[in-house]
Amino acid sequence: MGLLDGRKSERYDFTEEVIIDEQVFTNCVDISTTGLFVHTTKPFKVNSIVKITIPAYGLDAKALVKHFKPGIGLGLEFRPADKTQAEQIDKIIKNIKLSSRKAPKKLTVLFIDGGRQLRSVYKNRLILDGFSVVEVNDGMEAIKKMNSFEIHAVVSELEVKRIELHDLLKMIRDVPGFVTIPIYVIANPTGFDTESWVLEAGANRYLPKSSTSATELSSILNKALNKS
Repeated sequence: MGLLDGRKSERYDFTEEVIIDEQVFTNCVDISTTGLFVHTTKPFKVNSIVKITIPAYGLDAKALVKHFKPGIGLGLEFRPADKTQAEQIDKIIKNIKLSSRKAPKKLTVLFIDGGRQLRSVYKNRLILDGFSVVEVNDGMEAIKKMNSFEIHAVVSELEVKRIELHDLLKMIRDVPGFVTIPIYVIANPTGFDTESWVLEAGANRYLPKSSTSATELSSILNKALNKS
C-alpha cells in the first residue's frame, strides 16, 4: 500500500539499490511517480541536480535534490529527460503495484512519537528490513490507527501527547486482540525507575534511546514477530 506524506503522488515502499552520480551506492526507501527517498549519510546540496541509476530497472535519469536530512537520507524529484524516461518510471510503479498483490503481507509496526526526525531514522531502517510502518504523533491517533490497520507490534516514546502512556497501554491491552501484541517503549533514563514503570504500564520491554540503534530495534522486532 502506498503512503501519503509530503509528495502529492502516492508513495510505495521500494528498497532497490540506487546509485547517485555514479559513485554513491545506497538503497531506496520509497518511490512515487514524481520522486524517491534514498537512505544515505553523504550530504548533497539542496536544489542541485544529480544523476540517479536504478540498476534493477535499467533507469538512468536526472533528479533534483529537494531536501536532505543529515544521517537519514535524501529526497529527490525526478527530472526525466524525455518521454521514454517518464515511461520507465511509470513502469517501475506498475511493477511495484503488481508485486504487492503477489507478495506476502508485511508485518506492520505502529510507531508513536512526536519527534519526527528520530522516528524517520527508525522508520527507514524498518522499511529496508521489510516492515510496514504506520506513524502517529499522539495517543489518540494511535487508537484510531489500531482500529483501522492490522498492527503487529507497537513502538512508543515515553512521553505521549493527548493520552498518558500508562492509560494508552492499558487501553491497548484491554482489547482481546491486543493482549499479547509486542509493545516496546524507547526513552532516555529519567529520575525514576523508568524500566520498572514501563513494564508495569504494560510494555514488553524498555529500550534506552541512547543505546538502541535502528538496526537493533529491527532485530528485536524480527525476533518477536517471527517466532516459530
